[in-house]
Amino acid sequence: MTSRESLDIYDQVPEKAVHARKDMAREFSLIKRIINSMRFLPDLAKVYLTIVDVVIDETEAENCSLMLLDKDTGKLVIKAAKGKQDEKGRYYNQKVSHGRSFDISEGIAGKVAEEDRPFLIADTMKEKLFLGFGKPLSEIRSLLCVPIASQNGVLGVFNLSSSQPEVFNQDDQIVISTIADLAATTLSTFLLYEQLQELNKSLEEKVREKTAILKASEQKYRALVQGANDGIFIYRNGLFKFANRHFAEMLGYSTQDFSLKSLNNDFSVDPARRRLQEIEESLDRKGSSSCFESTIVSKDGREVEVEIGATIVEYEGSRAIQSIVRDITSRKELERLKTNFLAIIAHELRTPIMVITGYNRMMLQGEAGPLSLLQQKILHESKKSCDRLTSFAREVMDLSRMESGKVELNLQEEEIGGCIEEIFREVETLAGNKKISLEMKVPGEKLPKIFLDKSRIGQVLVNLTINAINHTPEGGEIMVEAQSPTGNFLKISVTDNGIGVPEEERRNIFDEFKVGKRTGGKDGVGLGLAICKKIIEAHGGKIWLEPGKKEGSRFIFTLPLKERLRGIQV
Repeated sequence: MTSRESLDIYDQVPEKAVHARKDMAREFSLIKRIINSMRFLPDLAKVYLTIVDVVIDETEAENCSLMLLDKDTGKLVIKAAKGKQDEKGRYYNQKVSHGRSFDISEGIAGKVAEEDRPFLIADTMKEKLFLGFGKPLSEIRSLLCVPIASQNGVLGVFNLSSSQPEVFNQDDQIVISTIADLAATTLSTFLLYEQLQELNKSLEEKVREKTAILKASEQKYRALVQGANDGIFIYRNGLFKFANRHFAEMLGYSTQDFSLKSLNNDFSVDPARRRLQEIEESLDRKGSSSCFESTIVSKDGREVEVEIGATIVEYEGSRAIQSIVRDITSRKELERLKTNFLAIIAHELRTPIMVITGYNRMMLQGEAGPLSLLQQKILHESKKSCDRLTSFAREVMDLSRMESGKVELNLQEEEIGGCIEEIFREVETLAGNKKISLEMKVPGEKLPKIFLDKSRIGQVLVNLTINAINHTPEGGEIMVEAQSPTGNFLKISVTDNGIGVPEEERRNIFDEFKVGKRTGGKDGVGLGLAICKKIIEAHGGKIWLEPGKKEGSRFIFTLPLKERLRGIQV
């Protein structure tokens, strides 16, 4: 290197350093001006105009607009617009342009926002793309549009224009892009602030509306509670805090002599009171609502059978039990009459059925003489009808005993997988006769033993499986499955791909004497599933129906793992 070349390098270093310092100072100035725009909060209009001022001061633009993207509508909305000339010479001016919106697919600004890249047109008269958008060429000859983007995507665009050609160049694009990067973070904050303002306004308006509605409905609510046909009360820490007039009358109090104090004194040893205390003590463990039947004793010693629905509520700053009480004494009496009637009918049916069945057997065995083929056919059909009547009488007797509480569960510690295997063998031949694939699925690991009445749970499994076989066509599939425990319950299911149960019938399918459309009224009298429900609930579990994944039905029931229900009656 010559001495002359060395001197040239030393001469260049200070000049580069000066340019670097100037660029840095300019950048710091831009940062300061962008940050200073925040001093106008909460006046967002001034904030946006201040940012537009920064853009105009750094270029030769005659007009500049700040357009932000509305995420909800997908439109670009002009938040601020300014120019160096008077309003007549501006393409965008604050009075005319502010608040206007454009689809993101509309115009150059929409293209820039959509593609997230700047767009520079030195002369619109020579730009085919610009001509395609149909802009007035007499007002715009130069155009620079730069996206404002954050990590979460495009926020908006800076749109600069001039009536003179070749006003903007690559340096301008770099400067405006720098301003856009600096403004992105600030604008993100502003947009969030704007959204919060709108949300606050909306919430304030809603609060005012709700408050007015609450005030207007408070008296109606009080009248509704006091005039309700059901008793309503609030119970906390072993004491009644509120009770309506109907609950007072249910207990034999007049509206004149009823008080919470008298209620708490007299209603101290009832089964319902003890059950409420149990619910209150186990709120965290068992959930927030409960429904049960009980008996309450009125002031004059009369027993009233009731159904109580208890829900957890906030009352005077603390958790309490709010309950709706319905007098079901008349309903219970009707149920008892129905149960007794069914028991009598079933009992009276058994004797003639046994006689008819016996005579059929004798004649079919030839003890009354030879039979023609027609006579044999008639007797076989008669035997089938007798078998159906016998099954009906057995189911009715079973149901009546359960409802009267005369059937006691014989609970033993059993492994559910073994129960399923026994039932599987029992119904396997029946499925094979219809060429139905019957599968059993039990987890590889040994399932925990639970307390259950093996014969009763077997009755449930047989009933559900035979139902599935009866309503699955030849070549169908049935799966009996026990799943690994989740929580405090073991889940067992019987799934088929048969004709399924219509949606409108699923809710009531476990009701007594409910015969669905899929049976066509030919298969049973609708007691099997009702009996299954009573058996499962007596074990402390639940049973329900779900549609199959593709078609068919899936009956599911649960059994508790840890509760040993000694002596419980069905």
